[in-house]
Amino acid sequence: MSDPVLVRVRRATRPGRPGELSRRRSAAPASAALLDAIERIGVLAAFALFYAANAGAHRPLNLLVVATDGLTVLFILVRRPARAVSRSPADWIIAALGTLCTLFMRPGGESLLAPAVAGGLVAAAALLNIAAKFSLNLSFGIAPANRGVQTGGVYAFVRHPMYLGYLILTAVFALMNPTGFNLALMAVGVAAQFERIRREERFLLTDPDYRRYAQQVRFRLLPGLY
Repeated sequence: MSDPVLVRVRRATRPGRPGELSRRRSAAPASAALLDAIERIGVLAAFALFYAANAGAHRPLNLLVVATDGLTVLFILVRRPARAVSRSPADWIIAALGTLCTLFMRPGGESLLAPAVAGGLVAAAALLNIAAKFSLNLSFGIAPANRGVQTGGVYAFVRHPMYLGYLILTAVFALMNPTGFNLALMAVGVAAQFERIRREERFLLTDPDYRRYAQQVRFRLLPGLY
């Protein structure tokens, strides 16, 4: 499979026919803006349904997951524009599954985790996601995109700390609400997250700054393991 096509905003260097220069300048921003709008609307709709399903379920730990995912939605809504966005449909599908599988889950079943264990894991994932999002400083989205290389905060230890938080939240919510539907989504979400990391790395390694960062921070999720 070939590398994803990048949507880049470039300054034209050669004159062309009347109107051609403005079209070249506007085509890429228009495409990127459309993809950006689709992403935001989709995430907001999925979160609204997830919130509605959990609001009356009388499961306090579920609401902690809802609050954590709500922060993700907020950062997507206020993020800065990307310098480059993948236009590969497969990249978008994999990224959406990795991020949104938890939002597709619904309350149900008897928890397989003790409340203290579940609460501790959700809190740890929430703190990890919050630290990662603030480290990114509004440079956050779902599909592979280049919004500038971030090397500070928790990104000084692993390259994808936020995805580790997603993996924990997805697994914990499914185990707290262990219906067949949720467990199937957990399997899909975990597989998609690892594939998402692989695809995002391929996308970002086209940037010399990210290649230098990857040489300095060797591990993707867990120091010493992966």
